[in-house]
Amino acid sequence: MRRWLIVIVGLGFVFAGCAIKVWTPGQRMKMLEEVNSSSTHGQFQFVDDHPLGKDFRVEHYRLDNGLGLLIMEDHSAPLFSYHTWFRVGSRHEQRGRTGIAHLFEHLMFKATKSYADGHFFSTVETQGGRLNAGTSKDWTFYYQTLPTGNLDLIASLESERMQNVVLNNTQINTERQVVKEERLFRTENNIDGQMNEQLYLHAFTVHPYHWPVIGFMQDLDSISQEDCLLFYKTFYAPNNALLVIVGDVDTKAVLQTVLKYYGKIPAQDIKATDYEAEPPQQKERRHTIKSASILTDKVLIGYRIPAASHQDRIPLEVLNALLVEGKSSRLYKKLIDESKIATAVSGSIETNVDPGLLKISVALSQGHTAAEAEKIIYAEIAKIQEQPIPERELEKTKNTVEAYFVRLLKVNHYRAFSLGFFHTVFADYREMFKEVERFRDVRENQVQRVAKQYLTAAGRTVIVAKPMS
Repeated sequence: MRRWLIVIVGLGFVFAGCAIKVWTPGQRMKMLEEVNSSSTHGQFQFVDDHPLGKDFRVEHYRLDNGLGLLIMEDHSAPLFSYHTWFRVGSRHEQRGRTGIAHLFEHLMFKATKSYADGHFFSTVETQGGRLNAGTSKDWTFYYQTLPTGNLDLIASLESERMQNVVLNNTQINTERQVVKEERLFRTENNIDGQMNEQLYLHAFTVHPYHWPVIGFMQDLDSISQEDCLLFYKTFYAPNNALLVIVGDVDTKAVLQTVLKYYGKIPAQDIKATDYEAEPPQQKERRHTIKSASILTDKVLIGYRIPAASHQDRIPLEVLNALLVEGKSSRLYKKLIDESKIATAVSGSIETNVDPGLLKISVALSQGHTAAEAEKIIYAEIAKIQEQPIPERELEKTKNTVEAYFVRLLKVNHYRAFSLGFFHTVFADYREMFKEVERFRDVRENQVQRVAKQYLTAAGRTVIVAKPMS
């Protein structure tokens, strides 16, 4: 197996490894004509492509039933990743039926019309592959990484479950119970899960981000077979899906295989859902949880921020890194190294289709309170808002964020994930290739501006957990 290295250069990537064939427009047109002429059930259209250095590129195709396809060849190792993304998450659910998107993540591994329960897992694992899935507020994805030569196998399995999952009450009730147990473990019996759920319940009042991805327990009990059938028909359709195939594959063979297995699947009428915009937050919102499961205070703070596609996302990413990323971050040094009032500090910025949250979480040391942590957090935010940020600190932070992004692209799975994520959330995978330059272009005044604009007392929601007296 050959080793390879990925390096950021300008707006592209240079890979050391086995070069692939790069199509000229004429060669691609001829190849596509050959693929389409051999099919009686669908046609592919070339949409666009994007180079990765001088030898590699991502190619974007679309089937006439609406199925999107991104292909990136890399023959440096005999493996490939196969991702299937659906533009459906908890935001597409209805009140009273929350959790159905995540329930489907489970149901998609059950029996289909052609395969018994457990067949999907056992088949992939027998071939030496690995697989999993995930559900978010905005999307659901399924992935496999397999040795070369298993393209036909995985395409047949994935296309089968896109259209033929058995949705009888036995399968639904079995997975409903699994999800309920998962909710008990991750939320109801977990203080961090409780705090995170309360954060969204208080930060969002009308938008679907209000409810948790896993759903409410009473809603899980209410989901019917009819609900599942409608949800499946509506959202698990080719015109709501994207395939991302990265690694040791041949583009022409991928097109032929996908056409063979997906070409006959009909598109569905997917009506756009109008979501009520979350109104501006006018004052701080606060909630306290008393728990017998903890010995010290915890605090979780969420600041309302714009959608991932907004131009302020990148300076907010840098701001978040300044505050909580690594042991040299401001809050780590203040809360853990210097004051020693905390044992852990972390944070994140959401990259959602709609406006989300910048979150800061702190676990306090014995004898210290959430109020002490909040005082330090707000003081450090004020410093960023009002005082110059040392150039060396800003550059180091930008490099840290950039390095993390680059590391993700060293593995087929994460390359496929990044392509699928950007195409699903930003509606264009090519936005991914602009990230590095956007980070490099961030200036001190941008970081200070977003700190002043978004990290305000009126725009924050605070969840505090305290030990039961």
